Amino acid sequence: MTAFARATEESAQWRISVEMKSVNHRFLEVNVKMGDTLRHLEGTIRERLQAAVARGKVEIWLFVETLGDNNAQRLDATALASWRDKLAAADPQGMLGQPTWRDVLALPGVLVKEYNSEDALDAAVLRLFDAALADFLAMREREGTAIAAVLGARLDSMSAVLDGVVADLPQLQEKTAASLQERLRALQYEADPAVAGQALSQILAKMDIQEELDRLHFHIEEARKTLQQDGAIGRRLDFLMQEFNREANTLGSKAGDNAQSQASVELKVLIEQMREQVQNLV
Repeated sequence: MTAFARATEESAQWRISVEMKSVNHRFLEVNVKMGDTLRHLEGTIRERLQAAVARGKVEIWLFVETLGDNNAQRLDATALASWRDKLAAADPQGMLGQPTWRDVLALPGVLVKEYNSEDALDAAVLRLFDAALADFLAMREREGTAIAAVLGARLDSMSAVLDGVVADLPQLQEKTAASLQERLRALQYEADPAVAGQALSQILAKMDIQEELDRLHFHIEEARKTLQQDGAIGRRLDFLMQEFNREANTLGSKAGDNAQSQASVELKVLIEQMREQVQNLV
């Protein structure tokens, strides 16, 4: 299913932005785009997404812009004392003279740059990702509800087509019997009633579509039940679309008149419309 979500957060330390979008895909494919400073969070982000999403091609963007004074430094008293002890031990007579403050402050570890807490940034990024993910899932759910409504309407249309076929069956059987009698009269052939009855039974048996009608009704009910289930239902519905199509084709091959042929065509059109929508479901 298609979905899009964005979440942003700004503080005195940073500006964070998370964007997510997805399109239909047979399997779950995740592409995460982020800076190297956040790369250690990629595994956690993938795990959280995979726990909530089963299918789709999902793209995630994470941006962090550091704000405020990023050049602040502090004096590390411990490092300074350590260097003083080392310098004194190296020149106990003081022959080299006293080092200047510029020299001392240039020694490794004496001046330390103040960085924002990485743990705090990680927590903020993951919190914002969870917020975007919640909106993302809500949008997918709304689309799923809309698709389910469309599929339900198509199933109702299929039922109406089948009801029309069932209603026409008695008339079709009478029409077939009358057509057989008309052909016999045209041939000026007086058929034995038993033989004519047997021939009519054979013809009607070849035209019998009750099994196909029963299967189609069963699949319609299964599809309706599936639409009411929670979780991933796309693959089950995709299987039912294949079964629908198989029975509709058989119905068309057994069609005894134009009305049944037309019904088969209408069913296949509805099935194709549903199949296209099913591809968007997880």
